[in-house]
Amino acid sequence: MFGVGAFLLYRLIKYLSDQDTSYSKPYRRPTPSYQPETTSHRRVEHNTRAISLVKYGDPNFDADAFTSWVKEVYLKLQVAWTEKNWNSVRALESTSLYSQHSAQLEDHIRAKTTNVLEKVCIENVRIKKFIENPDGNDTLVVILSSILRDYVIDDETRRVLEGDPKKDLFTVYQLNFIRKHGSQTESTVQEEAVSDHCPNCGAPLKISAISKCDYCGAELTRSPNQWVLDTYDVVDEDELYN
Repeated sequence: MFGVGAFLLYRLIKYLSDQDTSYSKPYRRPTPSYQPETTSHRRVEHNTRAISLVKYGDPNFDADAFTSWVKEVYLKLQVAWTEKNWNSVRALESTSLYSQHSAQLEDHIRAKTTNVLEKVCIENVRIKKFIENPDGNDTLVVILSSILRDYVIDDETRRVLEGDPKKDLFTVYQLNFIRKHGSQTESTVQEEAVSDHCPNCGAPLKISAISKCDYCGAELTRSPNQWVLDTYDVVDEDELYN
């Protein structure tokens, strides 16, 4: 009897686990409604050791300035995704992440659907970890939580196909930023060369032009000495505090 009971419990746990499968797209994931009265109010703090490690090799690094920039990046991603204009965030992502996201966005363009992300409110941003890699890129791990409305509509009929336009969703993300080892924070951040046209020849850019202009071959990515977003994943809420 014990063996049968254990087997049935295993099947139940597996079934529930299968029902929690996430969407593969970067911004589409079922999450619970945000309810202020039940949300934890534990204090969110930076990992001071991680900040100290960054500043050891880069004395000009400012945690507050960096996290403010992270918020800006996150908001720009939501706008670009809704407007289906991934060119506008080309310089904010690594080549591999831009390639992944632009391909996913092309699916919406072909299907004539729009994933609307609106009423976005960032709650917390926390620097969690610094990973040094003398042979390549250093990584700065950031945890960000936000509330937003997330749904998909048909471009022609404007009918809602997925999600609820009236439901606020609470989500926690892990954002991994990378830059070349040994890089220093610049006193004045260079203007990001992101637009719908090549900054070198002025030719119109396609979303599929990942790192170089199709016409003149000019590099379109951000300088390796500046932070870019390399991974973007949904994580458990506990990551805000651990």
